[in-house]
Amino acid sequence: SSESVVPASSQGAPAVMWGFDFSLPFPKPVPKLALPGAIGIGAAVFALSDQSYGMFALCLPAAFIVLCTVLPATPPTGMRMTNVEHSMAANALYGPACDVPPTYNVINAMTFHKKCPSLEQIMEPLRRVVAANKRFRAVPEGWTWREVEVDVKDHVTQHKVATEAEAVALAKKLIQIPEFSNTRPMWCLESIEAAQGRSLVVMRIHHAVGDGIGLFQCMQEVLSKPDGSPIDLPNMGMPPAKPMSLGKKVLYVLDCVRSFVKVVLNTTLPMETDTPWTDPTRKTLAGPRVRDVAFFPPLSLPYVKKVKAAAGATVNDVIFSAWAGAVRRHCEVQGFDVSKKILLRANLAIALPRDFPKDHDPQDRLVNNFYFATIPAEVTDPTPLGRLKKNKAALDVVKKTTIAIAAKFVASHFGYWLPQKVKQDSLRDLMQRHSCVFSNVPGTPTDMCAYGELVDELHGVFLNTVPQFLGISVGEKIFVNLTADPNVIKGLTDEFPKHFVAELEALGKEVGVEGSCLAS
Repeated sequence: SSESVVPASSQGAPAVMWGFDFSLPFPKPVPKLALPGAIGIGAAVFALSDQSYGMFALCLPAAFIVLCTVLPATPPTGMRMTNVEHSMAANALYGPACDVPPTYNVINAMTFHKKCPSLEQIMEPLRRVVAANKRFRAVPEGWTWREVEVDVKDHVTQHKVATEAEAVALAKKLIQIPEFSNTRPMWCLESIEAAQGRSLVVMRIHHAVGDGIGLFQCMQEVLSKPDGSPIDLPNMGMPPAKPMSLGKKVLYVLDCVRSFVKVVLNTTLPMETDTPWTDPTRKTLAGPRVRDVAFFPPLSLPYVKKVKAAAGATVNDVIFSAWAGAVRRHCEVQGFDVSKKILLRANLAIALPRDFPKDHDPQDRLVNNFYFATIPAEVTDPTPLGRLKKNKAALDVVKKTTIAIAAKFVASHFGYWLPQKVKQDSLRDLMQRHSCVFSNVPGTPTDMCAYGELVDELHGVFLNTVPQFLGISVGEKIFVNLTADPNVIKGLTDEFPKHFVAELEALGKEVGVEGSCLAS
């Protein structure tokens, strides 16, 4: 989870086109006859066009859009749940053969503190969060949420350990323990006070409650600047739509259709190259699996900004390319021949803008409004700058096309109608072909406090069926972690972070940025 970029394409697109409001996390209610009718029209065109699959692929989304626009639909009532949230809540994103534990549906927000927040400091802001957000006091019921009685203290547990190392070890253990059921609100907090070194607070929230961006925004009651004032967060609302000429609208529609076909075909891509990075079990994605968390040393955001300015890239481009370069360095150390072409991909988690109607319940604004985009990662090019340029070009496709909107369209509209097994197999096939989920999100531009105490480090940790790379910026630092199988990625917790740092500093030297990439 935890999302990377808002695609530039959405910023020039109309918020409403063809009867669909792209600023809403939930799809417009779909008429019951829309999908069967579109399939029927597509089949007819397929038959009349001498069985042309290209005509079928073009006709199906177009017919579905038209039918959704013209046919009536009854809007649902209550706190709605998206198709993805419904599957998350039931731990049914994958089929039984994948053996995915329920902990793989939980977002873990870890804050490191030099002084551990007291129970009173934790409880009071949490009560305000619960009072302001219905999903923090609700349980899943069918396709909606049902409010229940909540006592915040039932969701908070305190631990005491001797050292920071013990605190980290306990936190890693706790996030692997299934905590939630559908009988009480799906969140909890673990406070781990260390007698020596830093303490940890782990906020665990089920992904069905909301995505990383939404949860970060709703936790403003818990977060503040060091002077106590509210923190500044990125604006995730839909930008004002720019006027489009008829010609641009036609091109926009054609790009949507192209993106739709591309998204659908992502589950049929060739498998990646077998390397010391890639998990040999990915070809079945069968469990059980092992996961550990590698915490990278804090990075200097000013250093990364200097590199991106010198290279004509973005911060996200630089961090993504540093990860790809770290994979190359890891493979080299393990004796793999990196001069040959290596096929490597990442699923980029994209957070889409989120707006709500004026009459929408202000306490029901936690949603999952993120989607995956396939990014081919350049590993073979021998120079860090060469890798950056090629990785930037791959990321630019997401920023400048409608691929994110197409992914949203497929997941939020077709997902309601497809059989559960088809959806599960599709996600399995997608993940099998991507050896990492990559997320790098902007946090707050200033240092911050959580639960009344200064945050020394902030990490979003998410256990996933494939390695999960997560970065978040706070003030002038970027905090990065990688969750993966230590039996596959040898030296996961100690060596791989060094490869990342070495790649980032080698890239800096190549573009004329001297010094260390580590935060002081």
